[in-house]
Amino acid sequence: DGVCCESQCVTPCRACNVGGVLGRCAALTPGSDPLDECPGTTACGASAVCQGSAIWSLGVTGVGSERMSALAVPGDIVIGGSFDGSANFGAGPIESEPGSSDAFVARVLPVGELVWAQTWSGPGNAAVEAVALLDSGDVLVAGWFDGELTIDDATHVATGSSAAFVARLGPRGEGNGEPRPGEPPPVAWHHVLDGPGEDRLFALAVDGDGRIAVAGTSNGLDDCPTESDGVASMLVAVLSDEGVCERAAVLGSELGRALR
Repeated sequence: DGVCCESQCVTPCRACNVGGVLGRCAALTPGSDPLDECPGTTACGASAVCQGSAIWSLGVTGVGSERMSALAVPGDIVIGGSFDGSANFGAGPIESEPGSSDAFVARVLPVGELVWAQTWSGPGNAAVEAVALLDSGDVLVAGWFDGELTIDDATHVATGSSAAFVARLGPRGEGNGEPRPGEPPPVAWHHVLDGPGEDRLFALAVDGDGRIAVAGTSNGLDDCPTESDGVASMLVAVLSDEGVCERAAVLGSELGRALR
């Protein structure tokens, strides 16, 4: 039926599928569904998706390595991570800073088509490790960088070995949500959480009042009230809806390092 199968067929191969969807390879009588691959219908080829089948895929390709480390749904899909060399999100290759990895965040429609992609770079390494999609359509991003990182026209220099950052982007780019690559939305705000050691963020969440909770690693922040025993370990911080750090705690001891 023109669908890739999991193994070679020695008899006519049919799969319960919608066009372009991977189905289970089996010699079936047309109109039958003995493996119950299409719940809610009695015939293969009906408008249903096989359980466990891929609906679509989107690859980020380029020269070097690409790493996706963050995902947010429902509705549109937001991904984040890092790349070195170059990466193509669908609108042409983007070059990273030579010898370093750059951070990226991208928004994808539920049908798998790119809306926009945003990258941030500097002479050191940077990565987006957590993303969230707000009810307003805005996107929250958290991650880290070492050395320097430029967001919009602001260049930040890490005090210690690395610094953490949080940013908020508008809902859609120039494409206005149409299924084609568009310019990324403006950055509404961004803040850097920095201290004398290693500061990195790996998770974020938002409560009903818009306050932001982030988690990562640190041994104390310079510009945020921080409870710390001076040991680089697990960081938990609460930010306002504008990204301003309200309070933070660093959990030392072996437990904190294990949770890292």
